[in-house]
Parts: sequence; structure tokens; C-alpha cells
Amino acid sequence: MAGLSHRFIESPLRHRREPQGWRLVIIYGGIGVLLAVIALAVPFPKATVLKTSTGPFSETNSTAKFDATRLQVTGDVRVDDGLAPLVDVARTSGGDLYVLTHTGPFCPMVPTAGLALDGRLRRLEAACLKVRGGLLSAGVDRPDVVVFSQGLADLVDHINPEGEVTHIGQNGYDTSVVNRLRLFMDSYRWRAPGSKLAWLLLPEDPAVLDQDDLTTTAPSADSTDAAVEAAKRSGRLSDDEVLERIRHWNGLVRKVARTRKNVVLVEEFDGTAAAWRTLLADPRLDG
Repeated sequence: MAGLSHRFIESPLRHRREPQGWRLVIIYGGIGVLLAVIALAVPFPKATVLKTSTGPFSETNSTAKFDATRLQVTGDVRVDDGLAPLVDVARTSGGDLYVLTHTGPFCPMVPTAGLALDGRLRRLEAACLKVRGGLLSAGVDRPDVVVFSQGLADLVDHINPEGEVTHIGQNGYDTSVVNRLRLFMDSYRWRAPGSKLAWLLLPEDPAVLDQDDLTTTAPSADSTDAAVEAAKRSGRLSDDEVLERIRHWNGLVRKVARTRKNVVLVEEFDGTAAAWRTLLADPRLDG
């Protein structure tokens, strides 16, 4: 092949003569024959199967129908604890439910360096980044319905390294909450147009905040003395304080959601299979 190329292509071009006549036929015919030989001789690459998610919904998602409802679950421990019952709901849906999850344990709407839990300084788990990931991946997930839960970690005092304490109910903190609420609600509207955002309000029950549970946070390894002392002074919130902060949080959520047609406020949700079925059957989530 190299010899033919030299004789009929390279040599004529070197002498500034374009191949003509039978040489032209040989050149283009030879190219066609060469391509055919290569196509038959070179093996095609073997088809590979893309790995599916290893999460709790890998099995049900693999059998979901093409037109299944795409459900994104994003938020804190309230929905994270409800994933196991949701697996059962998806399994019995007959392929009508495709679930994507972005959950973390105890994640505030407003970022913070430290949390005060019963007088102890704690920090957020790295898994809280997954909650933010739900917002960023909305365009890829293409959800029909988003179930969103956050706010528990906004009930406790937040403490910065200088020992300054902020919490919901203060003007500066409330402004930060409102700005974040607008960001999340509007971003889902822009990134996943046509989707409905089911926002879970906090139940008006102080027991929803377990101040003794340290499994959803981590120790503050690099904490300052000022921050540790501030956490001690914050102490433990009373039931009345927790209830007041819950009502204040829900009030801010209602205020922002009032002018956003893509948001559906959910008053009651306990994470059971029955609660998931009731939520998904809510006619407000259609269209």
C-alpha cells in the first residue's frame, strides 16, 4: 500500500502533476477498498453497561418506566430518615417512581462555623454539601417533584470563631434566611422549569429538635476558646424557645413561598410510607 501511494499519489504531486485518468480511478478506488478492509478487519469495541447508582433506589430506578415521576428528595434528617420507607413506596409503584436523593443529617439553611447543642460546640458534617448538591444538580436530575426539608439546624444558636452568637429571630439572621429561601425556591424554578417544590414546614412540636442527639454533627476540632465558651453560655434551649423559633421559621418560609407558584407547602409529614404516599398524591403537585 505504501508503494502504491508513492507511485500514484506522492510522486505525481512532487512533480506538480495532478493524477488524471486511470491513475485517478486507482487512487479513489484504492481508498474505498482500503476503508472496506479496515472496517472488516478491525473489531468493533464491545458494548459496556454503564454502572447504575449503588444507592437505596438503584434497584427500583433500574426498572422505572420511561414516563415515571422523577422525584428529587433533598434536605436534612427529616427526609433522610424517611428514605427507607420511600424505597418501599417506589418498589410498590409498579415502575411509576424514579427517585434521586441529596440528603444530609443536620444542615442549616444559613452556613455557619459552629452550632450550640445543649451547651456543646458542634460543627456540620461534610454530608451537608449534598443538600447544596441537590440544588446544583436540579437541571441534570430533571425532577417533576422536589421534596425539600431544612430548618432544624436553624433553630439552634450559631457561633462563629470570635464567639459571636446568632440565631433565628434576629434581624441579621432572618435576612440571611430569607435570602437563602429565595435562592433555593427560585433556583429550582429556573433549573427545573415545570417542577413542583414540596417544602416541608417544621411541625410545631419542640420534640422535633433532639438536642441530645450528637450523631448528626461532629466535634469542633479546631474550635476557639471564645466559641467554646459562647456555646456553654447558650446552654440548652427550653421547649418554649424551640417552639417560638419553629413558628418564626415557618413564618419566614410562608412569607417567601407566598409569591412563588412552584412551591407547595406541606404542613404534616412524618417520613412513613403512608406520609410519602399522601404527599405524592397531593393534587397541588400535578402540573
